[in-house]
Amino acid sequence: MSDNLKSWNWELWSPYWSFLEDNQLDLESIGKIASMIDDPALVIGAGQGLLVEDLRKRGHKVDGIDAEPEMVAYAKKRRNVDLILANGKKMPVDDNTYKTSIIATGVIDFMDDEEQIRSILNEVKRVTEDSGKIFIGFFQWNVRGASIMRYLGLITDENRWRARKFNEVFRLKPTAFLKVAAKEANVSFVSTLFKFISYHMHLSRRDKEATKRWTEMWKKIDNPEELIATIPDSLPYRNEESIRILFKNLDIPIKEIFPLTCLTVQI
Repeated sequence: MSDNLKSWNWELWSPYWSFLEDNQLDLESIGKIASMIDDPALVIGAGQGLLVEDLRKRGHKVDGIDAEPEMVAYAKKRRNVDLILANGKKMPVDDNTYKTSIIATGVIDFMDDEEQIRSILNEVKRVTEDSGKIFIGFFQWNVRGASIMRYLGLITDENRWRARKFNEVFRLKPTAFLKVAAKEANVSFVSTLFKFISYHMHLSRRDKEATKRWTEMWKKIDNPEELIATIPDSLPYRNEESIRILFKNLDIPIKEIFPLTCLTVQI
């Protein structure tokens, strides 16, 4: 888990994570690169075991690791998947154990400190065969979603995602949401209304399903303010250009970037 996310209270969030986990490096995305995965494989930041379970169903020999005890417990409870409880910076795994390693979204993409990113990548390289493959997921809104986020100032000109404000705004009921959204964007209520009508008209099936899950989640949470208070104010939001700059700074060559639900980098 990114050090930027240390304040995120996973004991509070984990009961609701099933509403959010099939996003970003999701089942659709993992399916598109499944044929490129050589066994044995490791998923770092495995959460509640969604990707591990899916890859095993596809016939892969795969392990998962996560730093949060709550996530490991729910992986066992919900999917009967046993994960390794450990931090990605120091894994209890022998050198060259895996032919493929997959770093899920939420592990390094929200980190500011490039030396911490380097430390994790070096550890992942250690447990992966020299000729093996490493895939890394980076959180990414789709084009229309990113446009809305920038319109509302929730993605800043400095490429920061205002994560806490995003959750405060998007959990609201429609009328309250539009009022707050208009204020955040410093535009009229009517302009914001038409902006979001246009946005929703062009939502993909997947995005509609994700929006539905998001809405259902907030209905089930008794004290949303308590959860939102644990979310960091601001996190990095890396597009393809800034990802390339990051790996150039780390002196790590990129083999390919796959434009999946998230941006997925192979090194």
